Amino acid sequence: MKKLSAFLNTPARAVLAVGMLTVMVELLIMIVVEDFFPLSMHKHLYLFDPILLIAMVSPALYFLIFRPMRAQQAELGAASKKIEQAYQEWMAALDVVEDPIFLHDQEFRILRCNKAYQQCAGIRFREIIGQPYYAVFPKTGAPLPSCLRTMEKAEAEEEEEVTAGDAIYRSRAVSVKDEQGVYLYSVHTLEDITARKRIESDLGVYQAELKMQNETLRDARNDLEESRDQFVDLYEFSPVGYFTLNREEKIDKINLTGATLLGAERNKLLHHRFAPFVATEDRDRWHRHFLNVLQHDGQQRCELALRRGDDSVFHAQLDCLHMRADGASSVRVALVDITERKQSEAKLTEQLDELRGWHDVTLGREMRVIELKHEVNELLGQTGQPPRYPGTESDNLQK
Repeated sequence: MKKLSAFLNTPARAVLAVGMLTVMVELLIMIVVEDFFPLSMHKHLYLFDPILLIAMVSPALYFLIFRPMRAQQAELGAASKKIEQAYQEWMAALDVVEDPIFLHDQEFRILRCNKAYQQCAGIRFREIIGQPYYAVFPKTGAPLPSCLRTMEKAEAEEEEEVTAGDAIYRSRAVSVKDEQGVYLYSVHTLEDITARKRIESDLGVYQAELKMQNETLRDARNDLEESRDQFVDLYEFSPVGYFTLNREEKIDKINLTGATLLGAERNKLLHHRFAPFVATEDRDRWHRHFLNVLQHDGQQRCELALRRGDDSVFHAQLDCLHMRADGASSVRVALVDITERKQSEAKLTEQLDELRGWHDVTLGREMRVIELKHEVNELLGQTGQPPRYPGTESDNLQK
């Protein structure tokens, strides 16, 4: 039945089928009349020929032609309703979209648009349809270059930025063609990117500021690294030994000069007690000094005899300072080798002792000479002669 309906889907084929059916029925009637009825009745039977023809052809026409055509009409009606429903749904979907959307033909006349586009245009729908879009919204005065490119080059999609008043839109244009490549219409979407552009502008300003800040921070970091390197050099290669002791008197940090003064490698000194490097005769004094530093603030100094790793002894001056950080106590120590000073002091003391001895000897001789002069003056006085050394008495009194 479906094949027959497909065959009779044009008027010419339907007329041809009716004609063939009529001829076949007429032949059938003539055969029946000639074979089954006498010749005398033929004249009367031919009067009923049209009636029989209509009676036999009508059901065939109904079942073979009119009934399939009614079914096709019903299907076409249902399809038309579905198309209308799809169109309504499509238009409703377009109206839900917040971005303006419109369709135009080859003459750039608007075919359809959504509610967002109508609101941007500010006029009624019936005033929009059929108008050139560049005269409605956005009012550019001429078709957009991206629109012309999609129509001329048949490219899939083109976009560009369009300014409308204070707003900035990104226009996307797509050309729709049929199977043969014939242009049908173009679809335009306008995305409002005003806020994004402002954000990008602000971001550009922020990026420039951040770049300047980064450059400033980079310069500051370079200065700090340079200062740190200088400090490290000063700390490590200072002529003074620096080390830090914890409350257990263990070495937490020490510079290269300190390790050299103690005569040991730095990694072997860390986390070891300092007391073993103090000479035996000075250890008690060192312990008392260390406890006193922990109990008081301010710098305190002591001089000790220290023993190096090779058992050689040197004299050192220790300036100690109690520090508190994050609830922990530590003692920072500046260590200076004063062996040469001690040796110089010892030599100076020896020389002073020698000078005192010479002074005492010389002073004794002078006193003896004065006494002799005094005796000579007394003898001369007894004989009635004037004193030979008149200044002796006053010198004696002064002595």
